[in-house]
Amino acid sequence: MDAAKPDDKRPDTFTGELLQELFASINDTSGARLAPEALIAEIDDLVKTARDTTLTGPIIALFARLKEVKRNLGLGPEAFGIFQETLILLAEKHRTLDEHAVSVGGRVNRALSIVEQANQRVENYLKAKDTEAPSGIELWEEICENARRIKSVLNINDERWNSYSGQINHCIDSVEKLSKIVSLPPDVIREIGQVTKSFRMRLTPYYASLIRTNNANDPILLQAVPTGEMVDNAGTEIPPVAADHSPARLIDQFYPRVLTIKATNMCAMYCTHCLRIAHIGKKDRVYSEQAYQEALDYIRSNPRIRDVLVTGGDAFVLSNTMIRKILQALDAIDHVTMKRLGTRIPVTAPWRVDAE
Repeated sequence: MDAAKPDDKRPDTFTGELLQELFASINDTSGARLAPEALIAEIDDLVKTARDTTLTGPIIALFARLKEVKRNLGLGPEAFGIFQETLILLAEKHRTLDEHAVSVGGRVNRALSIVEQANQRVENYLKAKDTEAPSGIELWEEICENARRIKSVLNINDERWNSYSGQINHCIDSVEKLSKIVSLPPDVIREIGQVTKSFRMRLTPYYASLIRTNNANDPILLQAVPTGEMVDNAGTEIPPVAADHSPARLIDQFYPRVLTIKATNMCAMYCTHCLRIAHIGKKDRVYSEQAYQEALDYIRSNPRIRDVLVTGGDAFVLSNTMIRKILQALDAIDHVTMKRLGTRIPVTAPWRVDAE
C-alpha cells in the first residue's frame, strides 16, 4: 500500500495531540542509552510489524506502547531511533486501512482510555456485586422475611398483597411510612424528607420487600427512593419534555418518525432515574377523552410517523379498557406500523399483568 507523504496528509487533531505528547521535551536528555536493551528490541519489533502489516492492530499496539513508555519512563520515540515522520506515515496507513477512517490518535488517546475506564468500573462491580448486589435467588429468604414484616407494619393480608389494587392502595409515598418499612440511618431519612419536597416518591410494598435493610446504597433502594444528589447535582435544567418537544397535547416528539403519547402521569413507582420525574406533577391525574383524541388526531395527520410509544407515567397504570382503546385507535392508522407500551409494572407490581 502506498502511504501518503506526511506533508500531503496532516494528522487529525487526536493524532496530532498524541504525537505532541510522544515528542514532548523532558528534562532528562540522556536519550536512548536510558532505554533497556530488551525494551529497545521490543519497540523495534513493534515498528517492523506495524510497517509490514495490513492490519490496524499492530499500529495501535506500537502507538499505545510508545505512549506507555513515555509516561512511565519519560522516553520518547527518539530514544528508539523513531522519527516523527515515521509515525505520521504509520498513522496515515492506519487511517487508510480502517473502513471508517478512524485515526490511530482517536483510538489510542480517546477510545482505548474510555474503554479502560469502563473496564475498571466493571471490574470494581464484578468484585463487589456478590456482596453489594446479590441476586434475588440468593436473597430469597431475606426477601420473604421483608415481605412478612412489611405486611405486618402496613396491615396487609395475603390476598391484598397478591393483588395489584392492594399494592397500589398500600404504596409507600411518605418518609414516615418509609422509615417504618426500611431501616435507614437518621441522616438519610432527613435527606429523603428534604428531597421529597421537590420530587415525588412512591414504591409498592412488594418492591420495598426487595430492598436490603441497613444499606443506604442498596441498588433497589436507589432506584426507588430520591436521594440528596438529585437536588445537590441538579445543574442547569434543559427540560427533556418541555414545550419545544411537544407539538400536540400529550405528545413528545424528538424524531420525525417516532413519538410518545404520555397517556398518564401515574406510576406504580416513581423511579429516581426517570427523565420525567421532575415533570409528572404533584398529584395523580386522569386525562380526558378529548386529550387522547387530540393526541391521536395529531398522529393521524402526520403520515411520516410510524412508531408510537404509549408511556406516561406508566402505560400499565391505565385500565385494560383504556389500553385497548388506544391500541385499537393506533391500529386503525395505516402509517403507524409499530406500537410499544412503556412500563415497569411487571417488576414493581407484577400482579397487574393478567391473562388479557
